[in-house]
Amino acid sequence: MIRYRCSSCNAILESPKSLAEKEDICPVCKCMNVVPGEAASSPTGGRRVRRLIKITSVAVLGTIVCLAIGSWLGMHMLRSQNHRLSDNGSAILPERPKPVPLRIIVEKPQVSSRPIAERNSIEPTLELPTHESMEIPESFADNLEPDTKNRTSSTEDLFRKAAPAVVRIVAKRKNPLESGFGSGFFIDSDGSLVTNYHVIEGSEEAYVQLDNGMRLPIEGALATDPQGDIALLKVTGSGFSCLSIHKGDMPEVGAKIYTIGNPAGLTNTLSEGLISGYRKVSDFTLLQTTAAISPGSSGGPLLTTKGEVIGVMSYSFAKGQNLNFAVPIERVNKLLRSRGPLRTLVAAAAEPGPLAQERKAKELEAVRRKAAVKNVTDQMIHKLEEADKRFTSRRAAEASRAREERLAEERRRKEALQTKHKRDKIVAVEKELKAVTASLNTTKANGRVTVQTKQKLSQQYELERQKVKEAYEARLRHIQKLYRQELPSAGLIYFDPAEFERQMAEAKRRRSERRLSAQNWQTNQYREIDQRYQPQITAVDFTILKLEEEVRTLMRRQKKLRGELMQLVSPPRTSRQSRRNSRQRR
Repeated sequence: MIRYRCSSCNAILESPKSLAEKEDICPVCKCMNVVPGEAASSPTGGRRVRRLIKITSVAVLGTIVCLAIGSWLGMHMLRSQNHRLSDNGSAILPERPKPVPLRIIVEKPQVSSRPIAERNSIEPTLELPTHESMEIPESFADNLEPDTKNRTSSTEDLFRKAAPAVVRIVAKRKNPLESGFGSGFFIDSDGSLVTNYHVIEGSEEAYVQLDNGMRLPIEGALATDPQGDIALLKVTGSGFSCLSIHKGDMPEVGAKIYTIGNPAGLTNTLSEGLISGYRKVSDFTLLQTTAAISPGSSGGPLLTTKGEVIGVMSYSFAKGQNLNFAVPIERVNKLLRSRGPLRTLVAAAAEPGPLAQERKAKELEAVRRKAAVKNVTDQMIHKLEEADKRFTSRRAAEASRAREERLAEERRRKEALQTKHKRDKIVAVEKELKAVTASLNTTKANGRVTVQTKQKLSQQYELERQKVKEAYEARLRHIQKLYRQELPSAGLIYFDPAEFERQMAEAKRRRSERRLSAQNWQTNQYREIDQRYQPQITAVDFTILKLEEEVRTLMRRQKKLRGELMQLVSPPRTSRQSRRNSRQRR
């Protein structure tokens, strides 16, 4: 057998040697994996090969990085140097700077408890010498200050031109607690505004606040793209400052960018950063940037150094650091081409978006929990009804049998009273009747005391079970609270749906384990309470049953004795027909 790991779920799989270098299905995640050869799949050989590949790739990457940085530094210093002329007019070139030593530090692979996806990514660390150890030509150092001044002035001009086109959007919803705000920007002077769809999702009305504090209502939506999280709105008025849209190829990774938004309500906040990468999500690409954003920046423009819009800021990854994402301008261009007639904001915001999907998932989960609780309740009610039927039938059979025995006993005693020793029997019956009456009174008193004891034990028993039930319910509420805290961020579904699903499954699994632990704890507590009280309650019930049986026996005996005494003392009754016949004979 060949042992290897699944590329999707990271599960350890085993396949026969005949499938080496062929595809096999993972029984856990149902995805296809290529079965490695015997050498690569062995615990030591495969690890050694992977380690050698990593070290080789890191060394090649480090060499390429060193050559690229060295070439860039040399070209930059040559362009920044100014030629100095001598007295006779000949050009004197400055001294060539000493080469800057670069060192590539490769981390040694170590066994770690992190996931394999993280342990397999070993990146080289590029270490540059400090400023004290670098020898920079004097002419090169003189040129640093003018470049810095030009860059600052360019940033100020960019903000001065772009800030009036960026607005603050306030969306009002039915529930005031769900109302929010975001950012947007004009793309023409007629009031066409671009923002994120989740800013207006579910809103009934909204307005924009310009940089001068003026508030203007939003008439409606010209086009929406809930999946891409962008919307094209129409604002009342005209003559607005607008931003130009970038045309051509997107900037490369590492290009400097700017963003303007309203984080936490702070209007026209400028952030600077770099393009970190382009991430493929579903059927379109997201633009990753290091420009800092916060709640309220959603819908703000992502600008190049020329002030052109290349994206719309959408969301940030809360569990990471400086992981911010924007919708590329290509998606906005598609939205502009699909522009239709003006729709009301309520109709446009009613389309299912990220917030609606999250609410629908919560509603489905609530329905599922309600159905599960109803199923358990129905099963418990059915069991209780079956137990009640069995108990009722048993009691009815016992009562019928006792009634038949009592009637048979009374018939036997009635026959025994018809003896010739009638007078002696009366004396004995009277004496026995007195004894039975005294015993009956004593037994009833003992029965009352025993019943009170049983009531006290039952109250203590029910009180302790109620405490355990309350503690169990408190644990369930705590488990539900932990489950809500462990739920992944809704924004993760745009960045990594697989990770979102995995975190959701992990949270549900932990919740199930905690619920099972709470149920086991409740069962153990109930068992301990039953072991402590059931023997006592059973003994008291047995005593009560004995006393009740004794009381019934004594009462039957008393009644019987009284009847016998009445029959012995009173003359026998004759029927009406016998009395009529006696009168006729006289």
